[in-house]
Amino acid sequence: SGDTMKFAGIVARPESRFTPEGKQVLTFSVGLYTGGNKEAGYKDRQWIRVEAWEALAEKWASLQKGQTVTVSGRPKPPRTWTDKEGKERDAGFEVVAREIVNGDFERVELPADEYPF
Repeated sequence: SGDTMKFAGIVARPESRFTPEGKQVLTFSVGLYTGGNKEAGYKDRQWIRVEAWEALAEKWASLQKGQTVTVSGRPKPPRTWTDKEGKERDAGFEVVAREIVNGDFERVELPADEYPF
């Protein structure tokens, strides 16, 4: 369906847990590469919150901070939450994962003899 998106980045704050009904859920953030380099400095990463359920959560339960992954999934409707001071805050961009794979699909290193020039 048209609402699926695919993105790659660095994993942060992976956390695996079970719902009261016994379903496994894995949540983590993905920091997108937003340009820049060591010399010029990097731009701030954009972060996407990801949740994976059941078989997918189980498969990736040992996901590590700093790993690079590519995620395909469906954006969740925007939502807000209330902090300790009672302020409404935007929950940010959240995606329910359909697929998670190791590595970054956008910047695959081609063997030298496959470059077209």
